[in-house]
Amino acid sequence: MKRINKIWIFSLCAVLGLSACKKDFLNKGVPTDKLVANTYYQTSAELRAATAGLYTKPWFDFNYPFIVYVGDVMSGNTVSNPYNTNASQFSNFTIANGYGGLSYGWSSLFNVVAQSNTTINNVTNFSPVSLGSARTAAIGEARFMRAAAYFYLVQLWGPVPIVESSDKLVDKPLLHRNIQSDIYKFIINDLHYAASNLPATDDPGRVTKWSAKGLLAKVFLTKAGITGTRVQSDLDSAKYYAADVINNSGLSLFPNYYDAFLTLNKNNPEMLFGLQFTVATGADWTTNDFRQTAIEGDPNIDGIGGGGWDGLRISKDMFDNYSLADKRRKATFMLNGDIYPELITTQNPNGYSMTDASGAYVKKYVIGGPLANRGDNITLMHGDMPNYLLRLADVYLVYVEAALGTNASTSDATALNYFNQIRTRAGLPIATSLTFDDVFKERRLELALEYQFWFDLKRLHDYNPAKAEAFIKAQHRNAFTYTAGATTEPTVTQVTPAYYTLPYPAVEVTADPLLTQAPVAYY
Repeated sequence: MKRINKIWIFSLCAVLGLSACKKDFLNKGVPTDKLVANTYYQTSAELRAATAGLYTKPWFDFNYPFIVYVGDVMSGNTVSNPYNTNASQFSNFTIANGYGGLSYGWSSLFNVVAQSNTTINNVTNFSPVSLGSARTAAIGEARFMRAAAYFYLVQLWGPVPIVESSDKLVDKPLLHRNIQSDIYKFIINDLHYAASNLPATDDPGRVTKWSAKGLLAKVFLTKAGITGTRVQSDLDSAKYYAADVINNSGLSLFPNYYDAFLTLNKNNPEMLFGLQFTVATGADWTTNDFRQTAIEGDPNIDGIGGGGWDGLRISKDMFDNYSLADKRRKATFMLNGDIYPELITTQNPNGYSMTDASGAYVKKYVIGGPLANRGDNITLMHGDMPNYLLRLADVYLVYVEAALGTNASTSDATALNYFNQIRTRAGLPIATSLTFDDVFKERRLELALEYQFWFDLKRLHDYNPAKAEAFIKAQHRNAFTYTAGATTEPTVTQVTPAYYTLPYPAVEVTADPLLTQAPVAYY
């Protein structure tokens, strides 16, 4: 499938509106012809339809393979098949600026920005003011999405162009990069608006004011260290917004970690923001999720056939961080001897038994086929499990890390309470004091295979590059064998990280030479 890579082309196309789709949350869209925009956006239902598409289509290329390779392959959590040279570029820090997958991530995130801009502009210009909170909530949803996209962009590439109005790119398609501090201001402004205008509750899968405040907490935690030292006022803001979500949202951790990642419980209240997909017959290609088909270790898991392209395995480094008593382990990866009774197929009516001793298969987001999912129309390259980009547990740990701040350790009672709620759910002993290494490890285990760990490493590198580099250099970025509790490593793979921000895609630099110039302030 051909991808268009120029930011301004994506943005110009987005001005014409999101694609029209089916009559459900995942597939609602706005008309494709801008000529009818002034007759659309006239009811609350039309506003809801206009924002529904922001949860799926523009994120398609980001969802796979880009964020999978960045978040868990580049961070050393997972190992891909040896013949997958695309994934190995991320593991070995040899990403070529001409690699197409790099452009997919860049273009997808700027497509989110463009689609969000179009929604903001059209709702502002064409919806009646009389729609009141429905109108501002729709704008809030779009501004949340734009903020989320820019948060990924600035962490992955550093200075990038801020595009606030896609219409203006028609006259001025070449853009300078903007300085990181201004990008963070832009993100925070969008999230403040979203937090003030989104509802406190909404349909499962829709973002709320608590989603915006949770993301604000994470943004401030990351922003705190971008100048090389952690800024206390940013850490305080991270604590403030995290505490607001934890104490005032009415939300709580899902009781059972394993069950939280079953499709039966998708979009449960712990999930604050996720990309949404559908397996409806006839649905647009870009509303499907084919992560399972790619990452599963064995196509017999789903009974559909043809899967396992990447065949992701857990690295020995990640395995060594787990206690086998950790209830999160089996929900995260499969070991030889494991049985998964819910992964029913015609061939495996009693569930899937993991018998491969040559590696640990990924489990999280591997959901099985129709028989494992109440008859859902799951087929090759078509799954419907949301991709959770922000969970309440993440917000708990943001609070803990912000409370620790620049201290060597903390016995702060509130931080310990939040930390130990996560440990208790995992079936692990509670802590009485915390160091950075405790929190760093807990984030890795709690959010494993949710494409988060690279961003934790990057955040650490911002203010303590020596510690981040030493951590990565010590990793065993290789698969292992596992039999009856014993592990062996056929080979040991270690690397020296070559960079912490990605190269700008070559096709983008060719299209916009200003990307090679020094970043400028955004006014």
